[in-house]
Amino acid sequence: HIGKVPNSAPLAVKPQEETADTLRLELNRLVSEERFEEAAVVRDKIKKLEETENEYSGLRIVDSKDIVWESDRLSVIEDKNLINFLLIDQAQKKGAKRQPADLILVCSFNLESKKLTLISIEKDLYVQIPGYQDNKIGAAYQIGGMKLLDQTIEKNLGLSITHNLGMDFDTILSFFPELKTTPHESVEEKIACINAILPLLEKKTPTEVLELANKLLSDVVMDLGPLDFLKYVKELMACDKNNIKECSVPTEEASERVLLTIGMEVLLPDLEQNQKYLREMIYF
Repeated sequence: HIGKVPNSAPLAVKPQEETADTLRLELNRLVSEERFEEAAVVRDKIKKLEETENEYSGLRIVDSKDIVWESDRLSVIEDKNLINFLLIDQAQKKGAKRQPADLILVCSFNLESKKLTLISIEKDLYVQIPGYQDNKIGAAYQIGGMKLLDQTIEKNLGLSITHNLGMDFDTILSFFPELKTTPHESVEEKIACINAILPLLEKKTPTEVLELANKLLSDVVMDLGPLDFLKYVKELMACDKNNIKECSVPTEEASERVLLTIGMEVLLPDLEQNQKYLREMIYF
């Protein structure tokens, strides 16, 4: 289940009508007690809630305090043959503040089976952020960089990140001019583009790949040196390029788009079911 209130049946969301009714009862009580200033504040909250209802018609309202993460049902995939690369479409310029990650992509490669899975993580996914309040997963990068995003992905999705690559997508494309003939705006287009890079890398000599790694080190934030980068490229070249899995989390079946009472629209997941789905996609 998405979450539950202690000692009650599983609960995912709190209907907006219930929240509005609670506020109206509170308003009546304050008026009867002649606490008019406090009543005015509650009246403004009701008005704002009603305006929000019109703006987000069809979405249920969730009070984040009602969400209890069932962490005891979650687990991390422990497999020494599984290498998980985290790709972020967010290059951090010197002196600039980090922004929420736009594209969050995990390239999961099995060294034993030589199978590759590209996992797109929706930026609106609502998650537990270690040491911070629950938020959209993209906020983890903005708050604490790659390290915190790695921890967040592991805690919620059970994927242990091996290496990180933070880049401006246009910078990556500049190394492969043959891919710049079409726009790459959506997440789906960017994933297709990354998929197309593999056969291009295969055509390059080891020297050319090493030169590419050196260029990446100067333009892209990553925790790999040129030689390690070359080693992993060789491993990736051995994968079955006609049988690369692509998937996205959370799945429609195991999540719900809702509106938090603070006014934030998020994807509220069933983490247990999404972890199960990821295992199926990785070990196909």
